[in-house]
Amino acid sequence: MKEHKTPPHMEALKHEELNKFQHTRELLTEIDSTSHSVNSKVKKAIEQVAVSKGLLRELRSSLGVAVEDTEMFDDEVKVNLSTSDFTPILEFSQVLMDFKRKVEKKLVLNIVRMEEAIHYLNPLVELVTLQRREDLLYKKAFLRRCENLKRAETEVDLLGDQVDVLLCLLDKIYRTLLHYTPALQQYSEVSDILKMIEEELIGAARASGK
Repeated sequence: MKEHKTPPHMEALKHEELNKFQHTRELLTEIDSTSHSVNSKVKKAIEQVAVSKGLLRELRSSLGVAVEDTEMFDDEVKVNLSTSDFTPILEFSQVLMDFKRKVEKKLVLNIVRMEEAIHYLNPLVELVTLQRREDLLYKKAFLRRCENLKRAETEVDLLGDQVDVLLCLLDKIYRTLLHYTPALQQYSEVSDILKMIEEELIGAARASGK
């Protein structure tokens, strides 16, 4: 079974998104830690207020302050606590927690979408890569054929030049023999050679269109 490989640039994209996800998770962890720290400090502050309230009650009792005055003081402390600066802090902490949950949800959704996109894009990327590879092979084959054709044309030109040289030489031989024909009439072979050379020259002239 062929192993499925993710293309390098898709791996890089996924790695980049995962890095962003990791950085965001670290930020959310820091926010979570800060929120818990704030909650813990607020809780301790409220506990300290409660302890202080108890100490004040004991102090008032030891000083002979009336019970009604102590209860009135307790009510004032409760009102002050309900309208104190702790409430905005607690609300801000809750906002941070809500923000953390929303961001985590969106991050998970984005990661899932990215993985789905990579899953659907991989076949297309492989198809494009295969097509480019085939185009490159065709291009190389075409260039190779062009080079072979050019080389063949060069060789044909060289052969043509050689044929022209040989024809010129053959023409000189024909003219020389023709010039000495009266002296060579007793040699029948010379007449045959002249006739054969003449036919070759005529054929070459027709072939070249001259």
